[in-house]
Amino acid sequence: MVRRVCLTFLFMFAWGTALLLGTGLLKAEPPATPNPKEELFLSSGYLTPPHGSTHEFRLQVRLNEKGGSGSMQADENQCRVNLFGDITFSTAAYYPYRGINLKRVTDTTSPQHHLYEITYSTEESTNEDELELDLDEKKLRTSGVHQYLAVPTRDLGTYRLVFATEGTVDRIIRLERER
Repeated sequence: MVRRVCLTFLFMFAWGTALLLGTGLLKAEPPATPNPKEELFLSSGYLTPPHGSTHEFRLQVRLNEKGGSGSMQADENQCRVNLFGDITFSTAAYYPYRGINLKRVTDTTSPQHHLYEITYSTEESTNEDELELDLDEKKLRTSGVHQYLAVPTRDLGTYRLVFATEGTVDRIIRLERER
């Protein structure tokens, strides 16, 4: 009896899906375009192990169809966490946000994500901390490492910070939307 009910349900489900697809009532939504008026606040949370010496990435960006701009913080503070993942101790040094530009990569296709290449702003810095970051950015540029932001095409997707060298992915860091 149970077998017959299950088979009937599967048959009805398959028939209903085929009918909806055939009539055009069930269609895949086109990929959503980022809202340029909306500012995104993204965070990696505390990374264990760190990426280089960075334990947390924070991004604040505005995106459009072609690219965008914003800022990124590479936080090198070391923390201790408890069994629940709550921070119980931190070195609490300040790491400034760095201006970034994002350019949409159009030669890649993914139904789940838009890909934006991250480059650092070329504005001259007068702050000593930012000058040090300029030196780190120069090292990063000459090393051949590229940074990307993968943005989901649907609201429920995941944001990702991608590090790649010569087309090979070195690390992917999942980002959570904060606001």
